[in-house]
Amino acid sequence: FQSSYETALSALLSMLSFPDIMVGAGVIGGGMVLSLEQLLIDTDIFKMCRRAHQGIASGKNQWLFDLLEQIETGAQFIDHPTTLKAVRSDELHISRLEAFEGLEAWRHSDKTDIVVMARTKVDQILSSYQPLPLGDEVEQELQKIKNKAI
Repeated sequence: FQSSYETALSALLSMLSFPDIMVGAGVIGGGMVLSLEQLLIDTDIFKMCRRAHQGIASGKNQWLFDLLEQIETGAQFIDHPTTLKAVRSDELHISRLEAFEGLEAWRHSDKTDIVVMARTKVDQILSSYQPLPLGDEVEQELQKIKNKAI
């Protein structure tokens, strides 16, 4: 968790300075170790930071003043069509690693932490990985190299 915390702080400050490239995803221990779990967590952190870098849309139709006036104090508008539209836009980053059932559901679950979720995702990726084909020219060139080596 410490590594993720440090990555999040470092990445957010870096991203807000408009970098051309972000590096270091998955690297821990001062660059001595690559963790596949940390790679997935860092990728998620970088995506959230990129979303923060884009800023908050503030166009005329973004603030939904009319809708806010219609909703009673303390009420929710999760089922309103504008909410669905906003969630399906790029305005919101939804992590593939986080649990979104809520605190009470988490308390009554097995309390899986983000590292375990990342490990599960890594296992799924590795077990279903299919390399992309290289193409006939590349395959032929590799075969030539292999033949010369034999």
